[in-house]
Amino acid sequence: MKTIFPFTSTEPPEMDQVGGKDSNFVPGDAPRKFATWFGALSWKLFARWSPVLPIGRMAQMMATKSALTPDVIAGYEAPFPDNRYLAGARAMPQRVPMNPKSDDSRKNLDAWRRLADFDKPFRTAWSDGDFEMKILPTIDKVIQRHIKGAHNQRHVVIQGASHFLQEDKGELVAQELNAFIAETKEQQA
Repeated sequence: MKTIFPFTSTEPPEMDQVGGKDSNFVPGDAPRKFATWFGALSWKLFARWSPVLPIGRMAQMMATKSALTPDVIAGYEAPFPDNRYLAGARAMPQRVPMNPKSDDSRKNLDAWRRLADFDKPFRTAWSDGDFEMKILPTIDKVIQRHIKGAHNQRHVVIQGASHFLQEDKGELVAQELNAFIAETKEQQA
């Protein structure tokens, strides 16, 4: 199972199948509600300028329904022992396309166009409590219609989970990934 990030390169993807989890991978020119735009801008500004970026506590507050143990929170924060290590965490939100004319929007739109022709198995897994589904409630259906390999797949909505559904329903996510691999082996033969 591989992530969709290779689609942002200019090379064709070398994947047998893709499982997309709660991915807000929309075209760079997608219309945005003001609340969505304002929320994204707030996130970008906070990530860039806040003197403190408590990754583990943010995962707990913004991305999970279940209570993370202190050890799990510490695990999220371990790669960032001090502010010098937060460059990637601060930069990632800056890549969220907000202006259709930005370089990131153009790259995202190009990747979106190339994704349409991906004809190998592509299954989406979302959670019923993901904030992205509240912002763009039909994004799962948009992705499933847009990508050829997503047609005729059994897509999944994990109940009782939030954005980090692997934290809230890890065993069920693993079962679904294993089922996806087993179900699509025949399609690839």
